[in-house]
Amino acid sequence: FAMFLRFATFSLLEKVSGVVTGSDTRPDRTLSKALSHQYNLVGEGVTSKSMVDIVKTHWPERRGYIPFTVNKIVLLVRNPWDAIDSYFNMALTNTHTKSLHESVYEDYSNFFFEMALNEIETWSTFYRGYIKTAKTRGISLLLVRYEDLVSDTCKEMTQVMNFISPGVSHSERISNIIEEKVNAPERTSYKPRGTHRIGKSFKRYPHVLRESMHKKAGPLLSRLGYNIENMERTPFVWERDLQMKYVKEDTSASFHVNIGPEIRKADKFGRALTSWRKTRTNDDR
Repeated sequence: FAMFLRFATFSLLEKVSGVVTGSDTRPDRTLSKALSHQYNLVGEGVTSKSMVDIVKTHWPERRGYIPFTVNKIVLLVRNPWDAIDSYFNMALTNTHTKSLHESVYEDYSNFFFEMALNEIETWSTFYRGYIKTAKTRGISLLLVRYEDLVSDTCKEMTQVMNFISPGVSHSERISNIIEEKVNAPERTSYKPRGTHRIGKSFKRYPHVLRESMHKKAGPLLSRLGYNIENMERTPFVWERDLQMKYVKEDTSASFHVNIGPEIRKADKFGRALTSWRKTRTNDDR
């Protein structure tokens, strides 16, 4: 799985596939340990093919701690209006589940404005890069929108599993697992902050910021259904036909992860955010 920033379906994916999933995050990092110890995602930091078949990566948004090779890519995309705000909360709370107080948005409005302009370029470069790489190198890739997973989890997870393990029937098992999670949610299951409501963070972007972000990534936003016109609809209704799907299967090409330059380079909104946060939280105490 390649994704921009974080995502919360791996506990479900593990139940559906029946195997542990890995990641290229350094296992001794705070957020990695939280996912492993508190939410039973024990494959955090594991990339070895002898141990895991599915590995989560944020590469090349940032480099993971170890290189590895894959022959299929599931490219998971979320609308940047929610994704960037989610990243802002994760970076400033140093958790996957806590939310910032409204006063933080007021106190750091200029910082959020600057970060959003930077992150929309990173978001766009990340997804355009993967799609271009898959097309030019002939790599098997499936593009899945987070919003589709939320609106029809069973259908999208079936598509993902059919891509990962073709020739195996998954739909009945997925339906049963989703029904079990609804009726008897597990205490240890990872639950992201807030709700799954699509476009919930769009209100945080003033008009001038929306327009500036759209100028930087307008074509890709429109192709994926994330353009301003769609997000401004009241009430907001997600339309599944407003999407760009890209699937290329049955190829033998491989892809090397964590080799080459990062998108961010010396970007102050990447891992440097940790130092920035600590100067304002008494070193996270």
